[in-house]
Amino acid sequence: MTDFIEEIAKQLPIKQIYDDVAQPSAKQVGTISEDLLRTLHLVLAPIQITSALQDRFRNFVNKSIRKIPEENRIQPPPQIAGPVLEGIKYEPEGTPIDEMFSRILG
Repeated sequence: MTDFIEEIAKQLPIKQIYDDVAQPSAKQVGTISEDLLRTLHLVLAPIQITSALQDRFRNFVNKSIRKIPEENRIQPPPQIAGPVLEGIKYEPEGTPIDEMFSRILG
């Protein structure tokens, strides 16, 4: 029985079958996979942006707090901290305005 199957397999035009049937399907599966990955990147973009912003806030607050001696530290009122944190969302790190925000927070 095995010899019979091997003989039939030798006579089948495997390359032709692949070109006609499998290759277009494989290309389509590849295209669908690529589309799914792109969609996943798009869905996760807000999470990645939020994570980067959280790192920015953490670094900014740590840098600002370290400038003040521990015995002089007080919690800034929300009406000061809120606008400062909102402002640094749009300001690149290390600019004069970033430094100004740091002084206001400290």
